Amino acid sequence: MDDEKLTTRLENFDFSSSHPVKETLLNQLLFMHRRDNAPQGLWSGKMTDEELDMAVAAGNPALEKKHEK
Repeated sequence: MDDEKLTTRLENFDFSSSHPVKETLLNQLLFMHRRDNAPQGLWSGKMTDEELDMAVAAGNPALEKKHEK
């Protein structure tokens, strides 16, 4: 198919009919992205050594109060 014919077909295509399909695909892509990146979250133990050092240095105020008693 040549460029002019393709351009004409795209200009005449009714994209409103593909909206539900596009939304379904977007939701599926978001689900896949979240699923693939979930193990890299803060609470899953995938922190770098530097991040762990910063967290330890910051401390936990609740634990500090418990140890002071």
